[in-house]
Amino acid sequence: MENLNLSIGIIETTGYVATISALDTLLNASNVEVIDKELIGAGIVVIIIAGSISNIKEAVKSAEMSIEKLNSKCRHTIIAKPHDDVWKIIP
Repeated sequence: MENLNLSIGIIETTGYVATISALDTLLNASNVEVIDKELIGAGIVVIIIAGSISNIKEAVKSAEMSIEKLNSKCRHTIIAKPHDDVWKIIP
């Protein structure tokens, strides 16, 4: 995916099961691309996705619902059309 007019979704959760469930749900729910997933420590995992703003919103919402069904914690944010410098810090 090119960075032109893309948005970024960042999802933070705890646990391997919640992470895999969130990834499966968000990829099935909308047309987004997983840019990165990283274990931060203490079981906290961050998932970064890219796509159109509508697809990102749908993916984040579906991932949040999936994580909450497992009684795990979920935090998220959406950055619509991030500055070019933001793309430089994402692997």
